[in-house]
Amino acid sequence: MEDLKSDYLEAVELIGKHEEWRLKCLNLIPSENVTSPQVRKALSSDLGHRYSFNEPVEVSGERILSNFYCGTRYIDEIVEIGEKAACELFDSGFSDLRPLSGHMSDMVPLIAFCKPGDIVFAISPENGGYPGFQAGNLPETLSLKVSYLPFREEENVIDVEAAAKKIEAEKPRLVIISSSFPTFPQPVKEIKEVCMENDSLIIYDASHVLGLIAGGRFQQPLVEGADLMVGSTHKSFFGPQGGLILGHERYREEVKEAIPFKLVDNPHFNRIAALTLAMFEMKVYGKSYAGQVIRNSKALGKALWEQGVKVRFVEKEFTESHMIQINEPNHLSIALKLEKANIIVDKAGRLGVNEVTRRGMREGEMEKIASLIRNVLKGGNIQEIKGEVEKLTSEFREVGYCFDLDK
Repeated sequence: MEDLKSDYLEAVELIGKHEEWRLKCLNLIPSENVTSPQVRKALSSDLGHRYSFNEPVEVSGERILSNFYCGTRYIDEIVEIGEKAACELFDSGFSDLRPLSGHMSDMVPLIAFCKPGDIVFAISPENGGYPGFQAGNLPETLSLKVSYLPFREEENVIDVEAAAKKIEAEKPRLVIISSSFPTFPQPVKEIKEVCMENDSLIIYDASHVLGLIAGGRFQQPLVEGADLMVGSTHKSFFGPQGGLILGHERYREEVKEAIPFKLVDNPHFNRIAALTLAMFEMKVYGKSYAGQVIRNSKALGKALWEQGVKVRFVEKEFTESHMIQINEPNHLSIALKLEKANIIVDKAGRLGVNEVTRRGMREGEMEKIASLIRNVLKGGNIQEIKGEVEKLTSEFREVGYCFDLDK
């Protein structure tokens, strides 16, 4: 028992150490964000203990949906409010907040609209496509064939003309636009016509850029012709970790039937409640937040370039999203060096400004961040740089772009 208690206390201590350390760090991982106090409160609420599942039952000769579990009156209302808010935010015919992750939301169209042997198109991982869709991973698990979309690497966009020819030749069931490096909008509108002619559906994975879409500062995939939009809710969108699906009304039934017991049993209603609150934060603050995110990412790219750090897409002003791509060799070594100075990045050369923006940083701070990164890469004193990082982060501890319920 004493050993168990010691391990328990050690785990508690490690949680505290993690939170203390990360507050002192500059987090530039584009796949992460921070939630507001109210969203965090919802995540730790009693909803995290509960189940809810609606099933068809017959009552007085009429078939209706009834909850298998009792005690769910408020849960059902929260889900309804959240799905309505998502539809309004993204101009969508329907929404579903049950997927537990962006990857899980990616699975839904494959289950709902494909049969074994169908072909799906995706962006190759070599061109920044999401690895979940590469050959050997998610599609092939469902006995689907994967083929890659022609790509213009120098512009980081799909090659429309070549893609149209390939769609006509191979007639894929799904054309999945999913990128782990979405610095620029993709040509959804231009691909839509050829997809319609070949009975192909367009699935837009908005995992990285969901918050920018919500803020009206990126492309609008559903308006431009995507049949479904899927993604995660915790990158440029500042909700809890999880997933969602949005789409045109005509696809509601297939999507709704593809989720229960095939992918999700309990969708974690504390997460859905937290996501619902984040939806309302985004409705009010999303436009200003997304605009500042893009200004910050452009400013960071420009400052790094001017200080001698190589960044991709200089001729396109570096980016139109929350991230930039550095073009230096050995991303792994760079990431490890930066971590020693409390600058947190991933090992793919991506720098994201979504979290530091939510903590209140603007263009001036992007110049400071660029100088800190430059100093690390040029062999500066790590301890001195770490001290500068901690001083900067100490001034930006609060989470912005959210409601202050204490006022």
